Amino acid sequence: MSLEAISTTGIKEKLRELRYDGGKGPEIIYTFSENLAERLNCEITPSGFIATAAMLIRDSMTGIHHYTKEVINNKLTGLNHHDYVALSEYLPILAEQVCPEDFAKDVLDLSERKNLYGPRKLSRKF
Repeated sequence: MSLEAISTTGIKEKLRELRYDGGKGPEIIYTFSENLAERLNCEITPSGFIATAAMLIRDSMTGIHHYTKEVINNKLTGLNHHDYVALSEYLPILAEQVCPEDFAKDVLDLSERKNLYGPRKLSRKF
């Protein structure tokens, strides 16, 4: 597992364009991807990718940006709790779609470690 940060330029571009790349997934995935692209720093580690996504989910749940304390009003706010859980579980699949292979594998490995119940069987469907 690499702890080195990588540039997010390509990742951000892929996150923003995911909805236009022939995807037929639910709108929530594309909204989440676009919002995540806006939050990523210029360089990031796999754990930083997970943490940024977790903060986006938390902020969307509360409706308040954790840093600026501004009210958030977008399609991610006000969702069912299960939708937020599904987004967090979908993160390794999203990383696989937009990140370099080794980086995405590290995101998956870290996600499985944080799961108290052991490795998950990830579904490609949301």
